[in-house]
Amino acid sequence: MKYIPDDIVVKINGLPILNVAEKLGLSVNSKRTTLCFMHNDRSPSLHFNVRKNTFYCYGCSRGGNVISLVMNRLGLCFVDAAQWLIQAYGIDVPYGRKDYRKLKISVALPKAQKVKSEYVPDVELLSWIMDVAKLSDIAKDFLFHVRRYKEEVVEQKGIKSITDANKFYKVVVDRFGLDRCKKAGIVKWNFKEYRYETVFECPCLLFPFYDERGIIYTIQGRSLREYPTNRFSFPNHSDSFIFNLQDVLNADTETPIFIAEGGTDCLALLSEGKKAIAIPGAGAFKEEYIKYLKDKNLFMFADNDDSGKSLFARIDKALRVYGNYLHQMILNPKYKDYSEYYAEKR
Repeated sequence: MKYIPDDIVVKINGLPILNVAEKLGLSVNSKRTTLCFMHNDRSPSLHFNVRKNTFYCYGCSRGGNVISLVMNRLGLCFVDAAQWLIQAYGIDVPYGRKDYRKLKISVALPKAQKVKSEYVPDVELLSWIMDVAKLSDIAKDFLFHVRRYKEEVVEQKGIKSITDANKFYKVVVDRFGLDRCKKAGIVKWNFKEYRYETVFECPCLLFPFYDERGIIYTIQGRSLREYPTNRFSFPNHSDSFIFNLQDVLNADTETPIFIAEGGTDCLALLSEGKKAIAIPGAGAFKEEYIKYLKDKNLFMFADNDDSGKSLFARIDKALRVYGNYLHQMILNPKYKDYSEYYAEKR
């Protein structure tokens, strides 16, 4: 039986977790945080506690010690993760001990931020959520009175909402079962309260993302709380995508298409009668998106922050490889984003 002696486990878990994170290819900043590799992360939410030698993600609520970090990062079982650390750090384990057998494991050190399991959407489950969900009074007030988006635009883009997180959790788990909901990334484990819960911070809006075939790919939640822990959330393990991709696919090379940094800004642009798409943040942009954008007439009101500037620069740089570029539209500095500008002028 594969077995790691208790004293060796203690020794392994005593390895400096920041050093282990570095070996695993994680780029940890000065605040001891990094982008979480266990869910789609726009801003660093994976935190390392040097004093306790542990990690914890405030986005997906996953955490643990040194061995569990390796288990999650490399997809290994407990024993294999321990053996990986033994080999990586040259920890001496006497071969004469009867309670330990050397394991042959070959796991290459990952490059920074590259290890990620392939995302396969549960189309039936995601479609069911969007079909069953409706727009609550809270959502309507935010969309139509606070932000003043046009009702026909919200309806056309299929925006829905969740009000009660516990009720939503019960309904979706009763329908599909806990295991399937976990696999689909719709629920997560809450370490603090020791229970499963939905990944969406409710009350929230639901933005459906569809691929080029018109099949649902993922759902983004946008919290309507005044002070949310995570304003935006995707299912665990989910890739982000382009919101309202159909506007790009149906446009010719001359039609102006506006790129927004988020779904709500996209709704503002659409409410003005513009063709628009959304890419949810600089960290969500992928080079593969250029195949949809390279021959289009593109414009962008970048958010007045570093993330907005970064997203604009990344898209523009990728387009120039194909002889195209992104037209920069200047947003008055007093507005943080296009939605704020749109709401005031309405």
